[in-house]
Amino acid sequence: MTSRGRVVMVAGAGAALVLGLAAIATALWLGVHPLAALGGPAMLVLPLGGFGFALTLVSGYLLGRAFAPSHRTVIERLAQDTRIITAANSAHRVASTGAAAWDELVDAINGLAARYQSLQEDVEHTVAAATAGAEEEKNRLAALMAQLTQAVMVCSVDGSILLYNNSARQLLTPTSQPGAGGAGVGVGVGVGVGVIGLGRSIYPLLDRNLIAHGLESIRHRIEQSDPHPVANFVTNARSGQLVRIQMGPVSSSQASQDETPNQALPDITGFVLTLEDVTRSMEAASRTDAMVQAMTADSRASIANMRAAVETIMSFPDMGQEKREDFIRIINEEVSALGDKLAQKEAEYAASLSTQWSVEEIRADEFLSAVQRKIEHKLGIPLRLEQVPRPIWLRIDSYALVQAISYLASRLSYETGIREMTLRLVQEGRLVHVDLVCPGAPITVETWNQWEAQPLRIGGEASPLSLKTIMERHGGEAWHQLDQASRSTLFRLLIPLGRGYSKSPSAGQDAGVLGYLDVGPSRRPKQRVDLDRGTLDSLAYTAFFIGATGPHASGAQAIFSIGAIRIVGGRILDNEVFDELVDPGVPISAVEASKCGIEPSILEGRATIDHVLPAFWRFCQSTVLIAGDAASAMGLLRAKEVRTGTSFAQPILDPLRLFAGSRPTTDSSSLAMVAERLGVLIKSNARALDLARATAQVFLKLLPMLAERGISTLEAAKEVSGTGIADLRSKQ
Repeated sequence: MTSRGRVVMVAGAGAALVLGLAAIATALWLGVHPLAALGGPAMLVLPLGGFGFALTLVSGYLLGRAFAPSHRTVIERLAQDTRIITAANSAHRVASTGAAAWDELVDAINGLAARYQSLQEDVEHTVAAATAGAEEEKNRLAALMAQLTQAVMVCSVDGSILLYNNSARQLLTPTSQPGAGGAGVGVGVGVGVGVIGLGRSIYPLLDRNLIAHGLESIRHRIEQSDPHPVANFVTNARSGQLVRIQMGPVSSSQASQDETPNQALPDITGFVLTLEDVTRSMEAASRTDAMVQAMTADSRASIANMRAAVETIMSFPDMGQEKREDFIRIINEEVSALGDKLAQKEAEYAASLSTQWSVEEIRADEFLSAVQRKIEHKLGIPLRLEQVPRPIWLRIDSYALVQAISYLASRLSYETGIREMTLRLVQEGRLVHVDLVCPGAPITVETWNQWEAQPLRIGGEASPLSLKTIMERHGGEAWHQLDQASRSTLFRLLIPLGRGYSKSPSAGQDAGVLGYLDVGPSRRPKQRVDLDRGTLDSLAYTAFFIGATGPHASGAQAIFSIGAIRIVGGRILDNEVFDELVDPGVPISAVEASKCGIEPSILEGRATIDHVLPAFWRFCQSTVLIAGDAASAMGLLRAKEVRTGTSFAQPILDPLRLFAGSRPTTDSSSLAMVAERLGVLIKSNARALDLARATAQVFLKLLPMLAERGISTLEAAKEVSGTGIADLRSKQ
């Protein structure tokens, strides 16, 4: 019985009780006993007492029914709680009904639940122990591939990405625009550029016709019994780089060496791609070729003139002095001209080197250790390092910067005799100070200008690059100043932090990430035309949470945070997340910001929704959306579609409505309430990404419960959820 029905029944029973008592009192006042009014002539003459007594009996029945639990209601609640225990959360327990008879059954169910939970944990431990060896091998392979500097991807034959390592993600995903704070997807990525991810298609990243040509070439090589059936090609990736690709087959079976050519060939079920960015090397090679050709053409005339002059002098030994001096002057002029040309080409070569450097991510403490080894081993100068207080990542050309700092130490030691130096690194905001500190007064400005402009020379090693060129390449600066605290001189190299600075700590990403689908072929996502008929465990999803303000002066709501995470093959992909803070353009309160675990001040200077929403649209393409209170979430997205050029037309499911649909007598609840019942923990200061992850966990917990009710397809889930796109848009 619902609470509203119980209130109505109690009110009716109370009214009946009052009327009944009033009737009985009136009968007694008239001298008629109520029991006597139930029969005989008195019933015909004075019905008032009997009527009052009947009303009293009815009110008692109604009150008893109102406060006594309905058998049907109790049975339904016990059944629903039991389904949660067996299908979603074995730690869930049935609450007391308030009736002693029913509570005996509740205790029995909870006792069985405790045994079931214990057995489930024992089974999980047994399975974990049995698969520990395989897991160790798999993790070892994952760690190996994750650390490869070469980009590696594995795709199914239809182009779905089954595996990729971090190098592939960095190569095929353009970098975020500065200050965007992107995590997982570059905010500055163009609309036509795809996003790398498990279950996504490779074709938005690489040309479909090129992949098809490579597969055809591999099949031909297999038919010709080629022991190494691979295809090699160079192409322009959609993100703009020039990429060299080697493609190899993944077969359903491997032919043995003694098989004859007439035997059935193995089916190609997928392909492996190894990728290398050759943009800079190809450009550098082109520039070097052009420079060599120009130098050869320029030198040919000078060498020919010098050869003619020398041959003439040698052919006429009796040549007069005046003529001989003319030929010697010609040789001298040509030698000088050739020297000038060589100097010019050397400068051009130095300039070309500045565009070829290999920029890499490196920990600050590892970089300082490399500088220390260089200075101590090459120059014999002891160098003291100040400990870096916390992990800091730099995106630099570590070789060039090590050379630059070693060069400064060499000049200081050679020209001032200083043999005591300290190296420290300090982060200030988005910049890093690398300080080489030594005792004594600063050098003169003229001396510093010479050091900054001259080519680097360290202990017999020489480079055409200068300290100034290296700092310009890194977008930084270098100077020297007096350290007032220690009365010593410091030489400061100011460089920006690497991309790791802008990543959210909760993004769950690290430099050694490896994405792979650890599911059987039946649960791998397929490129579907009719999503509605797709089974729920075979589809790709994006669970998301939007932090938004209340309606401001214009009546609209402003988005200030978006967190999202992908689900593929029934598995939450912690490495494929979207975590962006947005400058809402309007003031927000601390209460509103606390809903996403942040402070309002952190939103200042962030990217606007015009940049963030297109990136989120690309992130969730070709997936089914999942959001609590889906109608409100879609309303926020649709309000920005025209302004940002996006269109969120994919299906969306609401796990709160799915939970209510799997429990017919339960009203929709908040995400926190549903998560608690299903055993999903949400921390108190959860950010948008944490809430999106909780939404994903709740959805996966619901799948077995939905399956028990015969809800296994997207079409059936949409009917229960009531979140078809047309329905949602009609409600807005």
